[in-house]
Amino acid sequence: MAQKALKNQLGYLPESHKSISETYHLLSKIYTQKGDLPNALEYLEKSVDVARISILPKNKFKFEGLELELELLKKTGFNSGRTLSHMQCAPDQPDLQDRCIRQSIEKLELTSTDNILERINSLNTLISVNSRQGNFQMAMKYFEDATLLYTQNRSSDMLLQRKVEESMVSIFFSASRVYYRQNNWTMSLEILKKSLDFALKQEQNSLLPEIYNAMGLSYAHQFDNCMAIHYFELAVNTAKKTLPDDHPNLQRYRYQLQQLKP
Repeated sequence: MAQKALKNQLGYLPESHKSISETYHLLSKIYTQKGDLPNALEYLEKSVDVARISILPKNKFKFEGLELELELLKKTGFNSGRTLSHMQCAPDQPDLQDRCIRQSIEKLELTSTDNILERINSLNTLISVNSRQGNFQMAMKYFEDATLLYTQNRSSDMLLQRKVEESMVSIFFSASRVYYRQNNWTMSLEILKKSLDFALKQEQNSLLPEIYNAMGLSYAHQFDNCMAIHYFELAVNTAKKTLPDDHPNLQRYRYQLQQLKP
């Protein structure tokens, strides 16, 4: 479908049109989800090339987000398939993490207070990256900001509210990692359950297998093998619906399950 859309766009739009950059980016996401990193990288590079002409002059932050996504993919094979505001920056790359933080803070300062979705997405990046860096106090401050923003700004626009709730899945998941990294399995599970509640309200959420897997890990650390196996199996079965059999995420979920259920 995306390939057909691209062919049509190239037939009637200028090659430097913003829509073509967005379609290249979509194709990169599709190949990313399939675990086909060479094609994901190729289309992301094309997206950035077109965006340099069509997006950079009007939206510096969006362009820099694409650039950073490309840089992460090149350096680490990091496979997010998401924009800067949603991504969790790769570990062991402090220079990129610092850049994530700087850009997200700048974007947050410049984003209108009425733009709840963009503000929540920026806060999610700040939670995730500060957590990876061990700045747990800052991560939780941004988590509190995000949850307060959500509770105080319920929208009557159903589409917008659905998008905000989709972002809240990531917010709670990122916050759960703060507790997980501090070996607080009980709080990690409590926050993961809230992430799961948001995810299950949606028709399909790509983070759902990861939530199940994280819950399995937390239960395993508590030596509750029965519950751990239950959630590892959910992770595998959910991921199998959308990922190819050789996808690294699916292989990782299976590995976790096999540790407890050979």
